[in-house]
Amino acid sequence: MSKEDILKELEDYSTIMFGTPSENGGFDFRPMAIAKREKDYFYFITSLSSGKTSSIENNHEVILVAQSSSSFISVKGRGSISEDYNLLKELWNPNFQAWFPEGPSDPDVCLVTFTPSSGEIWDNGVLKKAKYIWEMISSNISGKKASMPENHDSF
Repeated sequence: MSKEDILKELEDYSTIMFGTPSENGGFDFRPMAIAKREKDYFYFITSLSSGKTSSIENNHEVILVAQSSSSFISVKGRGSISEDYNLLKELWNPNFQAWFPEGPSDPDVCLVTFTPSSGEIWDNGVLKKAKYIWEMISSNISGKKASMPENHDSF
C-alpha cells in the first residue's frame, strides 16, 4: 500500500486514538474525532486549555492509532495549533457544540493540524485471514513451519 492508501484508510475512521508526549517520557492517548482530511493534513478540533495543546506546542510530536476488526494503523507526524476562525467555521459540526457551546467562536476552541511523516498498517482482511487459516492447517498437517501471508505495509 502507498502512503495515500494508508492515509485514505485512516480517513475512514470517525474516531482515532490521538497521542502526544507525556511528562514522564511516554505518550498520552485520547480518542478524538477527525474533523477533516485534506491531502497532506488531518484536522482535529479541541480545547486550547487541554493538556494536548500545550504538549503539541512544546514538542509537536503526534501519533495517531486506529483499529478495526481487520486492520491496525499507526501514523506518526507533527501537530500544530491554530485558531483560524474561518477554517474552524468551515469544519464545524453540530456534535462539537457539546464541548464548545459558543460554537466556532468559543474562546477555548482551536484546531490541531496533523502532518503525517510515517505510518504503518497491518491488514488482516478476509482473503488474508483465509490464507492465514490455510497456512495454519497446512502446517499442522505437514509438520512444517507455516509461511504466513504478508499483511504489513509502511511509508
